Amino acid sequence: MQDADRPETPPAILLPQQPDRKRPQLNRQTAQTASDSTASTNDIFTNMDTTDIDGNKMDSSIFAKNKVTLVNVWNVGCTPCVNEIPDLDKINSEYKDKGAAVYGLYGDLGMGISDDEMAQIKDIMSNANASYTQLRMDGTLATNESLLNIMAYPTTYVVGSDGTILDTIEGSKDYEGWKALIDSYLAE
Repeated sequence: MQDADRPETPPAILLPQQPDRKRPQLNRQTAQTASDSTASTNDIFTNMDTTDIDGNKMDSSIFAKNKVTLVNVWNVGCTPCVNEIPDLDKINSEYKDKGAAVYGLYGDLGMGISDDEMAQIKDIMSNANASYTQLRMDGTLATNESLLNIMAYPTTYVVGSDGTILDTIEGSKDYEGWKALIDSYLAE
C-alpha cells in the first residue's frame, strides 16, 4: 500500500500500563522456562520455543537462516500494525534470498489467542495477501516480561542470526523505511 493510500494514523498505539493484569496459568514446562525467559530483553529470542498460528513448532533456529530477521509484534486492534502488513510481506518476499526475513508475533500479552482473534488474524493476513509466518506468544515467549510489558504496538525487533536483538523499533514504517533499515544491517 502506498503512503498516499493510507489513512492518517499514528505510527504506534500506546498501551496503558496494566500492573494488575492476570498472567496466564503456567504449566510445569512453561514454569520451568520462565526464569530463563525473563533474564534479559536482549535474550528474548536466543532460546525461543513457541509455535506459529497454525500450531507448528518454532524455535530460535529460524534466525540462523538469515543475517537479520524482523520480528514484528502486532495486534488486530492496532491500525498502524494492520496497515504495514502488506509492506512487511513485500519485504519478506524480496529479501528471502538476500539474508533477511520477517516474522509476525501476535501480541496477545501472554493471554492466548481467542477463536475470534484467530479468525481476525487470518482474515487480516488474507486480505493483505500476506504469507509471512505469524508466531504465537506461547512457550518461552508467554512468560517473557519484556514481551508481556510492551508499551506500544507495533514493536519490531531486529534480530541477528544468533537470536540476539540488534535493535527495537516502536511504531510502524512504510516499505521504504523497512527496506532502508534492512539494507543498513545487511551492509554491515
